[in-house]
Amino acid sequence: MNRTTFLSSVAAAALRPTRVAFRGIYASLGDSTTADPNLYATTPYPTLLARRFDFDLKALGVDDASLNTVAQRELPYVPSEAKLLTMGIGINDARFKQTYESFSAQYQATVAYLVTHAPSALLLYSTCIVNPYPPEPAFELLAAQYNKFLRAFRHPRARLVDIDAMPDPGNPALRALRFPGPNMVSVAHPNNAGHALIADAFAKVYGG
Repeated sequence: MNRTTFLSSVAAAALRPTRVAFRGIYASLGDSTTADPNLYATTPYPTLLARRFDFDLKALGVDDASLNTVAQRELPYVPSEAKLLTMGIGINDARFKQTYESFSAQYQATVAYLVTHAPSALLLYSTCIVNPYPPEPAFELLAAQYNKFLRAFRHPRARLVDIDAMPDPGNPALRALRFPGPNMVSVAHPNNAGHALIADAFAKVYGG
């Protein structure tokens, strides 16, 4: 190799992007809010979390997912070496009128599987954004019961991210998560700005 060829090779190598060394695998589970690619946002919150903490993201969320969907189409693909897990699920279970007793039992079984299957992972799980428009009293009651369970649920390897508590009537930035608002595309689907707020809430709990 002559000097000119050598220098050209060095210059070309310098222009190549350097791959970031990921700190580990992050698997996100849940419904359409967690899906990536996402029908309602170009940067859903799992993508933002992965970027913020340098994780290699495995996005497993599925549109219209319930806990049954998670069990059938998401859990089988969770990497056992994952270091971070997130799960946002419940709205569709309420839509499908799954009883509180059934939801809580299946949720606990799902968490038990995750922490056993991925023994080094921390699980961050979220409440549901309960905001039907127009109001649906039966749905709201069931989803509120789910959230009550989720707020009371405890596991040493899991932490709650209470995104339903975020919209505060006294705080316009958080209230904007509610529909209709500038950070929502539809009843339960945040846009990019809404996902950024949710990512911030997850990041605060995770701490990195």
